[in-house]
Amino acid sequence: MTYALGVLLLVALTVLLAGIVAQVVFGVVIVSSEPAPSAKISFAFDTGAETVTLSHEGGQSFAASSVRLVGPAGELNDLDDWGGGDGRVTGGEQFTVDLSGPPGVVGGDTIRVVWTGQGEFSATIARAVVPSA
Repeated sequence: MTYALGVLLLVALTVLLAGIVAQVVFGVVIVSSEPAPSAKISFAFDTGAETVTLSHEGGQSFAASSVRLVGPAGELNDLDDWGGGDGRVTGGEQFTVDLSGPPGVVGGDTIRVVWTGQGEFSATIARAVVPSA
């Protein structure tokens, strides 16, 4: 009986240590209680003016302050002004972003609308490829 108890304790200790090592190596996992919004967002590019107009075409509304437009080289716009003055982006609302300034994008680049929730949890809720001029 003591041999079986000793083996059981060693297995439990091994599992506990493996969990601690995994947490240290891979970092702390942050789970958000707030899921990313499910929204249909379209992209209308004007290559001559180097702009894109984002349109919320349906689905859940979300706070404008929780989304940003991101390109391959980083953030293109924080999108805080999208949302008709009340700070919420709902169906039918549009926002135009200038793509010519830094960090800039070129044809073939992928741009994304990234939502950030509590605890810095983030998810891509829309993406598009910039057309060539």
